Amino acid sequence: MNPVRHVELDVDIGADAKDWSAIQAGEKLKPIETELRRLEEVVAEIVDEMDYLRAREQKLRDTNESTNERVKWFAIGTMSTLIALGAWQVVYLRAYFRFAAFLSLRNSHANFHAYRSKHLI
Repeated sequence: MNPVRHVELDVDIGADAKDWSAIQAGEKLKPIETELRRLEEVVAEIVDEMDYLRAREQKLRDTNESTNERVKWFAIGTMSTLIALGAWQVVYLRAYFRFAAFLSLRNSHANFHAYRSKHLI
């Protein structure tokens, strides 16, 4: 048998965590004054949270822009390398086939002279 237990945890933070009725009794505040102080603290928390989120968003935007810049330069470098390799291959293959054609002509020319000297003499 597997007993299942559910635990519910309710945690209050900031202005909600304070016992406002104790503050009201201790400082002899009217209910409206207590509510205004609570709202003032809630607004201060919201402003602090917005400042934090604004700073975090700025940092993330800077990181994103930096990453995009690096990716752009990496792509440009890769394309430049591929273009240079392609150009080198064209130059190299042209030279190779010219040399191969030269050897082929030389060999066929030498074979022609050997054939001519054997058969015509």
